[in-house]
Amino acid sequence: MPPRPGPLTASLALLLVGSTLAAQTRTVRSPSTLPRLVVQPPPPPGPPPQGLAFESAKTYGIFAKLTWPPAANVVKYSVSRGKGGDPSCCNATSGDLPATASSWQDAGLYRPGSYQFTLTAHYADGSVGAAAVNLDVRYAAAPTPITVNDVAAGKIQLKWNAATPGTSGILIQGPGVVPGYGAVGTTLVLGGGPLDLFLPAGNHSWKVAAVYDANNVPVLPATTYGSYPKYGTNYVVLAPPSEWADVSHEVKIRGDRFRISLERFEAVTLAGEDILRSDGRGNEVYIATQVNEYRRWGRPAGSGPVSQRMLKTPTFGDAHNFPGRIQAGTASPTGGINTNDSYPAPVHLISQLAAPTTGNLPFFLWEGELTEIDGAVIISPSIWESDEDNRLFQPFADFHAYTAGNLQYLNALYPFMPWYPSGAQNLWRPIRCPATASGQYPSYFTSPLGAWGDEPVDMQERQSYCQTYVAINWRIASSYTSVNPAAVVEIPMVGTPPWGSYKLFVRIEKLAPPPAMVAPTRMRRSVP
Repeated sequence: MPPRPGPLTASLALLLVGSTLAAQTRTVRSPSTLPRLVVQPPPPPGPPPQGLAFESAKTYGIFAKLTWPPAANVVKYSVSRGKGGDPSCCNATSGDLPATASSWQDAGLYRPGSYQFTLTAHYADGSVGAAAVNLDVRYAAAPTPITVNDVAAGKIQLKWNAATPGTSGILIQGPGVVPGYGAVGTTLVLGGGPLDLFLPAGNHSWKVAAVYDANNVPVLPATTYGSYPKYGTNYVVLAPPSEWADVSHEVKIRGDRFRISLERFEAVTLAGEDILRSDGRGNEVYIATQVNEYRRWGRPAGSGPVSQRMLKTPTFGDAHNFPGRIQAGTASPTGGINTNDSYPAPVHLISQLAAPTTGNLPFFLWEGELTEIDGAVIISPSIWESDEDNRLFQPFADFHAYTAGNLQYLNALYPFMPWYPSGAQNLWRPIRCPATASGQYPSYFTSPLGAWGDEPVDMQERQSYCQTYVAINWRIASSYTSVNPAAVVEIPMVGTPPWGSYKLFVRIEKLAPPPAMVAPTRMRRSVP
């Protein structure tokens, strides 16, 4: 049995193994076993090309034409381009050009600034020579400068540099450039502009690119970014969308939400009645109101109102034996309108205003948005003396529906000013029946019933009625609510005897108003 190794023997064995591994490691890392890097020496310098220049007739906008005279012993040329101060931008190369080449056309100068063009000549002896020239580009992918200015409320004007060489106009993408109020789209605008845009309130942005006549450019690249035939010519966009100009503008338009209602009425002179009729003491009246809403934008001129409705209140007066009536007036214990009666009682403080309803007074007529450039509400109210014979009411409503179209010319006015394009402000616009030479009134609406039946108190000469309108737009509504968020306006309703005379009060409210004030709300603006 061999002797067991002692500690000294084991230590010697470990040392031998370690020496062997170290020797192997030294062998692997020996420089003699690594591959050698062969560094090619640079080609010997050759003469730089001479006469390098730009052909001015072919250098404008995004184009450049580089020219040079022939040189001896050249086997090929190449051109490289870069933008000064921005080495990551706008780099391009021509690739190899033949020895016979004497020019190179470029169409990628999308950004204004200084560009450096380097022409490299490769000679037959292996030498290389290079020369460089700089070109300052003032106009690039869009005909800058581009400006946007406010012309009027909701109307802006976009201008661009019409003197940009070579361009034929612009291509613009964004809101307002296609038909439809604020509609987003793309359009081609030839010439130098300017371009008027009508827009709603808010922040708006556009992208603008120069367009070129495809038949009149120094070089047409293989890739274009839009082709637009017009008037027998093909117009092209040469710059990618990333290089178009970005233009933004905030349009500010004042506007508010308003509510219009019938506040109350007051009897001045009673309308004559048939004493044989059992319809109660004094007058019994109701209020019929035609409500037309007009919008300018998004509607063709002459297309008529957005909406039109004939609204009718309950009958007010003597409620005896008439459960559908609302008791009003002092002519009897159960009501009946008397001279100087007012229904409901006048309200002097904003805090006392009752909410409009559809079953009593105040009576709701309209609520919505009005702005300084769009929207008008035209109401045509009339107080009717009731004889429980309403055969006239439907022809009267039909007449109002028909004449609503006569006001459609308002739809084409700018700004949206009722009645007076010059800018005068009239809330109450009566259309009276003018007297003729014989003293008679021409009939705007003729009662088919003769003397009796339900009829407006402001009839003229018994059987003719002339419409009267209240035209309300943002400017008018704002003027009435500038001090307090609500105002009550007095409207006269005057007929010829035996027809009566009444006063009607219309309430105009600006909704979401500031904290209530305690100033009087009645403004008592009557029109003679």
